[in-house]
Amino acid sequence: MVNPRHQSPLRSHRVHSRSPQREQLSQEFSPARRGGGSQQMLDRVEQNELILALKQIIYCERDAESAKIELALKPDFNILDAFRMIDFRNVGAFNQADLIEALQCNIGLQDFTQEDIYLFFKKVDRQ
Repeated sequence: MVNPRHQSPLRSHRVHSRSPQREQLSQEFSPARRGGGSQQMLDRVEQNELILALKQIIYCERDAESAKIELALKPDFNILDAFRMIDFRNVGAFNQADLIEALQCNIGLQDFTQEDIYLFFKKVDRQ
């Protein structure tokens, strides 16, 4: 369940250049392990598809962040009022069914799937 009181401020993330995960990945995908340096991990089409997907993710994240900043700067915006639009049962949290109902009934948004809601919760739910 998503609860607005448990959201933490943005934190800076450090990338450790020699983390165990990074070492494991570099060993798994090294040219020697793949049978020589001549074979590429991805062909050209796959590389382009990956690049396009990553660009789309970056653009979507940038647009979402811009919208959040713009909304937060509005003098009449109140995060608790926005939360109450979804938490219509007044329990201090909401689940996937509550979000679906709020999007459809309160906001009038219909063009999403159950998978969209699942992915949203997977990304933002901290419980």
